[in-house]
Amino acid sequence: MLSINTNGQHLEITASPDTKLTRLSYALQAALAWFVGQGMHRVAMERQKSHDGTCKITVTSDLQPSADIHSVITDINELARAGLLEKHIADRDRWADDVGSATLLRPRELRATLTLADLAFGVADMVVFMFQRRVTSIRWQLARSEMQLWATPRLRPSELREIGKSESDYNPLATVSSLPVAG
Repeated sequence: MLSINTNGQHLEITASPDTKLTRLSYALQAALAWFVGQGMHRVAMERQKSHDGTCKITVTSDLQPSADIHSVITDINELARAGLLEKHIADRDRWADDVGSATLLRPRELRATLTLADLAFGVADMVVFMFQRRVTSIRWQLARSEMQLWATPRLRPSELREIGKSESDYNPLATVSSLPVAG
């Protein structure tokens, strides 16, 4: 069982222990596209897994949704032209490289023709990979030419090298029961 509930700037995904991680990734993909398609390009994701195996992911944004809503086939350039994305992440919003107990991922450049669906798919898979490796908190922000992803606790260098090595960074047949228990 997997359910998604939303209320404005707050979205909650609940998954039973037998839910495949692939389904969890699809739910996160929909959530990320839903937020960014409304101009909420900065989100926080918190993962909790209870001892009964149920997993809850809460996705929130500190930004207000736009009255303008864009579909998943909209590309990053169009989102920027519509005023939903800035060209760059503002210095005041940029997360520092000296992250201590967290991992900061900052891809160098995003293709302007990348659709919201493709972007959300890639980020969702990366998030599930990190959740499977004990990460419980992720912050993600997007601009026209760049993005940042902040994960705690910190990933090991060997885990970071695994990101992007294959089509799926996690076992797509694994279930929510394989996620570590977290707060």
